Amino acid sequence: IDCLSVWPGLVLTEKIEELFKTNRSRIDRITGGQDPQRVGESPLLTGRVIAKLAENPVLRQPKAGLVTPDGLTGRVCIVAEAAKDLRLSDGGPAGSVGEALYGPLRTPAPSIRSLGFLGPGPLRAALPEAFKPLASPGGPLA
Repeated sequence: IDCLSVWPGLVLTEKIEELFKTNRSRIDRITGGQDPQRVGESPLLTGRVIAKLAENPVLRQPKAGLVTPDGLTGRVCIVAEAAKDLRLSDGGPAGSVGEALYGPLRTPAPSIRSLGFLGPGPLRAALPEAFKPLASPGGPLA
């Protein structure tokens, strides 16, 4: 029996979208001042990761070369990291309900543990003004 803990990042729920419109300072504390659309993930992404792992038991085993070197049973699965390893997209195909609710197909948001998330957020905020471009999206620290 496989058992793992699935940890999504910032999920773009109705509550997050409401806070983005009504309480921007609270969202900025969560995202480090970054656009939630850039650092957030749709609920679809978690489902896609779980479905992909369920469909192929080899992916969950040691030495599969995906997600963790020791397999996944008894481990934590960070959704953004697994989605990247499994080459999954977030959002929805053109004309779908997924696109209407969560935007077009796109690469997953950066993992909350990565420089792609921390660089443009908290790291950028702590840098002197002259160095901020280094941690902006697309910069060497992002």
